[in-house]
Amino acid sequence: MTEATEDENCIFPGCDRPKVARHELGGPRPQFCDLEEHNASSTHLARKAAEAEAAGASSGSQAG
Repeated sequence: MTEATEDENCIFPGCDRPKVARHELGGPRPQFCDLEEHNASSTHLARKAAEAEAAGASSGSQAG
């Protein structure tokens, strides 16, 4: 398999980079790539912004 599956990619919206490898001592596999700005907080904010944009777009199309 040459392409990374969705489970192997960073969970930041729109990111196609692979997740960081597990730590050598074990533990859960990280959910993000090696970009410092891709973390739980920035992911939450990006998802909320996308939801707000989608809600604004859907309410704007109804008010016509």
